[in-house]
Amino acid sequence: MTICLALIFTGNMMSRGWSFSAPSSVSGMAGSCVTVPCTFTYSQSQPADLKVIWYLYGSKGYTPVYGPSQEVVSKYSTRTSLIGSVNDGNCTLKIDRLEMSHSQDRVYLWVDKNPITSYHTMGHSFYDKTTQIISITVNCFIPGPLYPLSITSVTEEFLEGVLTKVTCTASYTCAQNKPILTWNYDNMEATSRTSSSGKAQWKTISTLNFISAAKDHGESLTCYAHFTGGQGQNASISLRVKSKLQQPIMIPPILHIIIRIRSLFRCYHYIPQP
Repeated sequence: MTICLALIFTGNMMSRGWSFSAPSSVSGMAGSCVTVPCTFTYSQSQPADLKVIWYLYGSKGYTPVYGPSQEVVSKYSTRTSLIGSVNDGNCTLKIDRLEMSHSQDRVYLWVDKNPITSYHTMGHSFYDKTTQIISITVNCFIPGPLYPLSITSVTEEFLEGVLTKVTCTASYTCAQNKPILTWNYDNMEATSRTSSSGKAQWKTISTLNFISAAKDHGESLTCYAHFTGGQGQNASISLRVKSKLQQPIMIPPILHIIIRIRSLFRCYHYIPQP
């Protein structure tokens, strides 16, 4: 079960002396979490004790989904948090335990020394077409894994007894919910590494040092991904193993020369004349 979250960037708040940036889209799996990378800057010095607040976009009122000392709307209660330091201009929002009730929601940022109601009373509204905000739209439901596991190998045919590196890649949208990758051939050495692929996506890659045996031919090599919250994925490839008896015998070039020379000689039995 997955949720697709589309981030729609519509501008900034330079009229208030600050601006922010965020990616155009992110995606997340139901039951897992998603992070909305966000940074902000002030045109002049940043006010002290600045607070970051995220609001739920609606036809009226201002409903917080995250904010210090804010009464957060129930369906986001205990699910949201801020990642990073506000003093460093970080406004990244993390939403835990995504569910379908978040579908079609939109949120926007407020990082001002004055409350949002003060902006509204000055004759402005977040609900007119000229307002510059950023919003998250949960707008699609896709059955099955949004980011399926992928397995790659340097060869499609494995040689019996020869070490071959096979990789398994898991992509996800929440760095804190890094999956654990395992293999059905757990008696072989495997190493893992994690990196950011940009736009609120991360990858964990497991590399298996696979040494095939003749009996593995026709079997499946399977990688499993175990995510926080109970989600799981797996991917398999079918093993094609060439046994040692099927492998061609390579004759060294020097041996070819020796065989060629010997083929030029003939054996004669010389009988001396009396």
